[in-house]
Amino acid sequence: MKILRAASAGWGEVLNFVPKLWALARQLFNEVMGMVFLALAVFLIFGAQGLIHTFRQLDERPDSLWQLLALCGMVLLLGWFGVSSFLRARKISRQS
Repeated sequence: MKILRAASAGWGEVLNFVPKLWALARQLFNEVMGMVFLALAVFLIFGAQGLIHTFRQLDERPDSLWQLLALCGMVLLLGWFGVSSFLRARKISRQS
């Protein structure tokens, strides 16, 4: 009887621990992905063919306006993904 009670209590602790571990893994995943997205956005701003470089070439090559607009869109999109990932991770941490 004592073994069954101990096993039942152990199983109850496992069922209590797994959702907390899953929430922690989700939070960590969202934080890592947020950092990756923000790092990509920064790379698109300061990289070799990035936003600043393209903006400086605008006088020499007027056709690079479309490239500049596309880079602005990508930087905004990746920045939003990064910020929203951190906000989602914060929401997960507050729920648990």
